[in-house]
Amino acid sequence: MNHPSSCHCVIKQALDKEKLDIEIINAEKVQSTKSSNKRGNSSNNSSSMSSGYHVYKITTFCDEIVKETSRRYSEFASLRQSLIRLYPSLIIPPIPEKHSIADYTYTTQKKSKEDTAVIHKRKRMLDRFLKRTAAHPILRNEHLFHSFIDGNETWLASIANLPKDPLLSVLEHSFTSSITNNLPTTSSSFSSNNVIPIPTLSYTLKYPDKEFESSEYKLGKAAQHSVLQFERAQKKMMRKWTGNNVILGMTPIDLATDYADLGSAYQALSLNESDRDVADSIKKMSRALEEGSHQSTKKMVELLESEFSEHVQDYIQYLAMAKQVLKYRRLKQAQLELVEDAIVSKKAQLRNLTKTEEKSQQLRKMMSSQDEAPLGGPTTEQEEQQQQQQEEEEEEEEAAVPSRIARDQNHSPLDYPTNASAPTMRASRLQTRKWSSPRKLLSAVTYTIQGMMDTDPEQTRRNQIQKLKDTLWQLEEAKVRLRQELKEMGQTIHEELDRLHIQKDTEIKKMLISFAKIHVSYCQQNCELWKKMKEEVTFVIKDL
Repeated sequence: MNHPSSCHCVIKQALDKEKLDIEIINAEKVQSTKSSNKRGNSSNNSSSMSSGYHVYKITTFCDEIVKETSRRYSEFASLRQSLIRLYPSLIIPPIPEKHSIADYTYTTQKKSKEDTAVIHKRKRMLDRFLKRTAAHPILRNEHLFHSFIDGNETWLASIANLPKDPLLSVLEHSFTSSITNNLPTTSSSFSSNNVIPIPTLSYTLKYPDKEFESSEYKLGKAAQHSVLQFERAQKKMMRKWTGNNVILGMTPIDLATDYADLGSAYQALSLNESDRDVADSIKKMSRALEEGSHQSTKKMVELLESEFSEHVQDYIQYLAMAKQVLKYRRLKQAQLELVEDAIVSKKAQLRNLTKTEEKSQQLRKMMSSQDEAPLGGPTTEQEEQQQQQQEEEEEEEEAAVPSRIARDQNHSPLDYPTNASAPTMRASRLQTRKWSSPRKLLSAVTYTIQGMMDTDPEQTRRNQIQKLKDTLWQLEEAKVRLRQELKEMGQTIHEELDRLHIQKDTEIKKMLISFAKIHVSYCQQNCELWKKMKEEVTFVIKDL
């Protein structure tokens, strides 16, 4: 795991002294103008298109020094992605999702960028992201985070030299495409430029860690429960209150709007009432509905958004991030197993080549010892006998040629002249047999090409042995490093899960207390309002 780069900037010193306060105080829209040339116009006039984006002003209070910087939402997303690349074994705090931010607002997703409620909601969630990052014991020391909130340099320059982890590329690819079911093999796991294998998500561990397997199972069950049950229920509840359930282009109707419409109906009814006292009572009921129930319901929905629903979305992302961290650890363990398999395979190849090289050296020594024997002088008796025997065989072959030609005349593909010598006919027959099969012809061509390409097979074998030794050295180094990283990663993930569990218990307790207080306050306000209305209506009825 990467460790925070040491720095002594002002933000780091303030964080060490616990004297730094971070807050997003405002969100502003910045107008930008883009010009585009219209094709097909002879005058080549350019038309300007007005567009804009929102920036969030980050204010840091550091030793009575106030600093401000503005960041776009895309830069917040880039910061979080950069932290994930730097610390893949840490559970990075979530930010609001880009495409689902308008789920609980009054407007449709098409107009969400212009909606004030969406901007305020995003501002609150980004503010919590910065504060949670500043409170993290490891992330708070990262200089990239300091540069983000300080704003002394451009953000693109800050993230220019981030390390790239190929395992993270595999993990990110799994969230955008389907996971294949093919298990990786040693040959397919190696890239052409690197000897370290990269596993796929479908790889089955040979020696899985039971503790982490249990953690993955529990997180999967928790995510299923939170997404399929808890979040779905609270989304349904918020849709009923906010009216964010547009179907077939119908105008969304929420509970607060219902109260306002009911108040308008009572107002119209009071105008048709001839009795002034009854009309006044109906007007008071209309005013109570419009100013009381309507406003209190709208306020209750806003409080539930900020105090409850947004936190639910945060922890759903926390669960997804925790699952991603455990997947990364699984990939790291799979990579260690593939490295160990590759070491065994390369060692076997090295043993075979080494044995071949040893035999080649022994043969070379034998040949050199024979070459060093004394030459010249009279031939031995055995050599003379062999030469005499060879001459006799040639004479017999020459005598047998006419009868053999007559016997095989109907079957032989070649006609030999009668005065052809025996060695000539023997060489012709050997050449004919040599190319009689296409497979033999292909083998001969292959052998010739290999001979042209590999002019020195012994040197090639030595190069292969040296290359295997270098590869084994790299694999052994990777094995040691991966084991150390896996050990540190396991400890870090345990600490992260424990920290998340404590944080979740604390914040969910606050969420539920806030949820109860909001409803109690809402009920008390409406109860007092309608008690007062009851007294006034009773007084009017007595007078009648």
